Amino acid sequence: MGADEIAGLHASRVQARFPQIRGQALKARACMYTVTPDRDFVVDQMDGASNVWIASACSGHGFKHSAGLGEAIAQRLRGGGRSEVLEPFRRRVAVG
Repeated sequence: MGADEIAGLHASRVQARFPQIRGQALKARACMYTVTPDRDFVVDQMDGASNVWIASACSGHGFKHSAGLGEAIAQRLRGGGRSEVLEPFRRRVAVG
């Protein structure tokens, strides 16, 4: 991020919402996240290790769904819940 972009973000996102805050942004960073090819979550068992699960919200929008996804995963790991709830999130290719 360049200095002009940082100043612009501070002015539009911070100063506009919190007018009592004075000054400028000291540091800014771009949010980096992983994305699957289909931009979907991944919740599945590891190949060859049925007691190891992969749970990756990925795709940048996972945080919005973390409570529901976490509850479904917890229920599945405890042997309850409906297995079809997590079925759409199985890996479509093997992890090597």
